[in-house]
Amino acid sequence: MVPVLTAFSFFIGIGGGAAYVAAHGVNLHIFRRSIEALMEPSDVWGGLLKAFVFGGLISASACSQGFMATKGAKGVGEATTRAVVWGNMLILVFNYILSAFLFGGEA
Repeated sequence: MVPVLTAFSFFIGIGGGAAYVAAHGVNLHIFRRSIEALMEPSDVWGGLLKAFVFGGLISASACSQGFMATKGAKGVGEATTRAVVWGNMLILVFNYILSAFLFGGEA
């Protein structure tokens, strides 16, 4: 589901940018040419790959913590908190690694 939301956000972001440009009197042809010049297909595919990996990390974190939940509702709340913390930490680490691998830079 995360890659679908990411693709949706790509379209909404570009559409919102086009609406803003049009509302301020800039030619949409210039906006389109700027997108073509500055955005590469690897940006889109890299973003979708990262979203796929992040979705897997979130699912794995939530499932692993959920299976270890004990003590009723209180345990479920604590497991949820641990899942969120672990999910965020995993996303930060993997974002660094994937960004360095996909978009260049030194890791």
